[in-house]
Amino acid sequence: MTKSPAFSVTSATSEGNGGAFLPAIDLPTALEQFKLGDFDTRWEMAKLLPQFGSAAIAPLIDLLHDLDSEEDDWDLPWFIAQVLGTFQHPEAIAPLVDLMQTTDRPDVAEMAATALARSGVSAIAP
Repeated sequence: MTKSPAFSVTSATSEGNGGAFLPAIDLPTALEQFKLGDFDTRWEMAKLLPQFGSAAIAPLIDLLHDLDSEEDDWDLPWFIAQVLGTFQHPEAIAPLVDLMQTTDRPDVAEMAATALARSGVSAIAP
């Protein structure tokens, strides 16, 4: 994974804890928790990562490329697709198309397609 600049988000909230503020977290820490966490941790990080803006896109794409297709960790690519779709950014299009075409998991392909649909016109080749 490429080294990311240290950004932090200090005003993130979590519905799971009554809307209380989460502690400040930097992008590398959020990505590490996203990568290694359980489903619930990934869910929380998926809500937080878009707050880092476009700085999160390249590390998420790197994480997607680093996935071992033999692992039975289906929810990580699903979450990556979901988060990439929130950005509606041209850099996210090709990795989402690739994921949609290469995954053997229908739910992951569906999330990649949904993420592409959220990207609107930027997902359509000129």
